[in-house]
Amino acid sequence: MSNTRSEEARQALMGRRQRILRLAAVQAADEELLLSEREPDWADTAAEVRDAAVLDRLVAGERRELAEIDAALGRLQAGAWGVCRACGRPIGRARLRARPEAMVCLACAEHAERRFRLS
Repeated sequence: MSNTRSEEARQALMGRRQRILRLAAVQAADEELLLSEREPDWADTAAEVRDAAVLDRLVAGERRELAEIDAALGRLQAGAWGVCRACGRPIGRARLRARPEAMVCLACAEHAERRFRLS
């Protein structure tokens, strides 16, 4: 991979990482504020439990995305970024621009998706 593409990918990954961390901090602050301001009745409690479940799923997704970003940053540093972990071929430029954290090429991702749908 060229140094320019690697640096562009690093900047894109770091930018996404910072946005996720800011969003998580805002969500946590909003949740804390809502819970501290209310005297819950049963309907409010049910709504809060439902909202907490949604927030947990969002937070889990954000944690997963952060892990993918951190792994991609590690591959960048190690010089392994842009190489498919499944087949060892280069990952296409368009895929890396769209998903700089991608670990597999489009063909391998599609193959895995087909296998998943069939199982």
